Amino acid sequence: MTRLKKIHKHNCEMSNSARYYIVATFVLVILAKLAFKTLDNYTLQWLLRPVVAILEATLDLRSVCNSQGKYVFQSASISIDKGCSGYTFLCLATLVTSMANATNVKTAYDALKHWLLAMTIAYFTTIFVNASRLTFLIEFDDMLHGFSFVSYHTLHQAIGSFIYLSFLFLLHMSLLYRNKIKNIIIHHLVQ
Repeated sequence: MTRLKKIHKHNCEMSNSARYYIVATFVLVILAKLAFKTLDNYTLQWLLRPVVAILEATLDLRSVCNSQGKYVFQSASISIDKGCSGYTFLCLATLVTSMANATNVKTAYDALKHWLLAMTIAYFTTIFVNASRLTFLIEFDDMLHGFSFVSYHTLHQAIGSFIYLSFLFLLHMSLLYRNKIKNIIIHHLVQ
């Protein structure tokens, strides 16, 4: 068997634990996304509060958390609530980061370890991306209101979707790149 076929065979092998890990990850992410309807602003403070703190620090704005759990920035005439939490991005980022290491899962302990790592990476990525998205939208708010060919709400959502999808792509590519570098190093060490 040639060296290339051995590498391909090694990379394509997947344990049953890895298969269960993939299915469990998809099920958990789908359940988490379905649970979003039952969540309110208070239950999403773990996503909202860090983003608001970053916005306050970077944009020199002050917010007040009202009785519904929304953060109101009176000087900028905006409020941040459940819809701005980045929860869907968190679910997708968890899925992307989980799948990056799926072939390395051999045991239930590996699955738990990789899933916790994926959740941690996804959480911090979500906070960064959501804060970046909201910073952009706040900074360019006046300019966005100037477009007459499309509604502000549609433009707001389109820009948010573009930013989220771009960062998901970057996250996926960075994880792919990391795995390729690791495989090249391991391959040369084995020789």
